[in-house]
Amino acid sequence: MNTAAHRDWLRSLVEEDVVVSAGAFADGSGALILLNATAIPSVEAAHKVLADDPFAHAHLAHDVSVREWSPVMGELSS
Repeated sequence: MNTAAHRDWLRSLVEEDVVVSAGAFADGSGALILLNATAIPSVEAAHKVLADDPFAHAHLAHDVSVREWSPVMGELSS
């Protein structure tokens, strides 16, 4: 598993303001990558971004799901 390449990929997307935050679930069952909706024009575009993940290229990303989210409270709400 090439964790360094995956983290470099994420880091570049954070610097481009495409990724808001990312990290593994505490139980080890997977991870969450929170994308910036203003930087990604559609769900299809989000799938294309995630397909570039080195983990996806290595067939280590399974059950990828993209869902639009509308926060109403807290730091990420408008």
